[in-house]
Amino acid sequence: MRKYIISIMCVCLVSLGNVHASPVDNSKPIEIVSEELVINMDSGTALFSGDVTVVQGEFILDAQTVLIEYLITEGKLTGIMKKIIATTDVVFQSENQNATADKVVFDLLLETINMNGNVHLIDREREDKI
Repeated sequence: MRKYIISIMCVCLVSLGNVHASPVDNSKPIEIVSEELVINMDSGTALFSGDVTVVQGEFILDAQTVLIEYLITEGKLTGIMKKIIATTDVVFQSENQNATADKVVFDLLLETINMNGNVHLIDREREDKI
């Protein structure tokens, strides 16, 4: 199997303030590693599948599938990510928190995180479950 490594410089990945996590270092590049990558220029999506790992600074996201939706303006694809949707065996960790869920949607434009299905969040600073 071939591994794909994509490095992307991004102005913002996620503001994890909504789940009381440490902010992501947005000055760091995003690195994505997966077994497969399908890019659809018409829909403005990149689908990473098979042991996907997304890293930006101290932030790490692991899942079986990660779909990145890019902003399309006036019919043209921009390089601006609007959503990152991770599904199946989702685990993400920041400096102070770990979380697992069946599905996680990072809305980069709204700066929100929605976690669905078997959600488990641990705040390592507090040493308890939230």
